[in-house]
Amino acid sequence: MCATLYNVDVRTINEHISKIYTDCELVDDATGKSLGMFFDEETTEGAMKMLWRWIELYGIPKALYCDKKNAFVLTRDPTDEELLRGITKPKSHFGKACEKLGIEVIAADSRAEQKAV
Repeated sequence: MCATLYNVDVRTINEHISKIYTDCELVDDATGKSLGMFFDEETTEGAMKMLWRWIELYGIPKALYCDKKNAFVLTRDPTDEELLRGITKPKSHFGKACEKLGIEVIAADSRAEQKAV
């Protein structure tokens, strides 16, 4: 509707929005259900809001396949303190929440790899 109102190409509007907001999307590959939301930036809070909304709509997923951004997974080595506590694979706050819900978080190496599943 905005494209018609301002007589511009839809791609122009989408490009403008993508410069202002980060778009996040969850897609169920088995059913094709999807959920998209816009945030000022990609954060743990945004990831949690989106997961919460998904759970409200569709229930708790068995697994999430996501990129290796700190909001989702940590790729760093454990600290000495974590090693002393027996933590060999540190998790982000998002990862810890998913673990408590029984959701497996699978980290993709690239966007293309995410699309391949």
